[in-house]
Amino acid sequence: MIRAVFFCVVMLCAAPLPGWAEFRVLALGDSNTWGSNASGPRHGDTVRWARVLDAAIAHAVVMEDGRIGRRTDLGAGQPLDNIGRAVTAPLPDLVAQHLPLDLVVMMLGTNDLQAGQGRDADTVARSAFSLARILKAGGVGQVLVVTPPPLTQPERGALAGLFG
Repeated sequence: MIRAVFFCVVMLCAAPLPGWAEFRVLALGDSNTWGSNASGPRHGDTVRWARVLDAAIAHAVVMEDGRIGRRTDLGAGQPLDNIGRAVTAPLPDLVAQHLPLDLVVMMLGTNDLQAGQGRDADTVARSAFSLARILKAGGVGQVLVVTPPPLTQPERGALAGLFG
């Protein structure tokens, strides 16, 4: 899955357009983007997908904004993270602080599928595309929505209480 994301972004950034010094990419996501490691400390720069992408594309600058627990779901019309903080309010600010942005690679949805959330894949996808529209309206050139990696045996491991 990470290879597919990597390929898509590399293809989007493959050749710089005339007059462009750099292609600006924001990796927006949850703990997978942040580099969370259920069995130890945060993954380092050589492993986190946004950092690997940044190192691989010479004329691109890849910024990462991963937040543990970030979700796409709507609470009172606003996406929430798992501690109840609204996500839509900071999205325009997040976009503004990194503008211009040519591309946002948004990988969200894993936390939406936690046990007890009562959300299905279709609802999560609709919420993710709503966030993409917010980003586009905020001045982002393109938004690539990436599905989260599949959870294999969610009933086992350190996060079994959340996803089991």
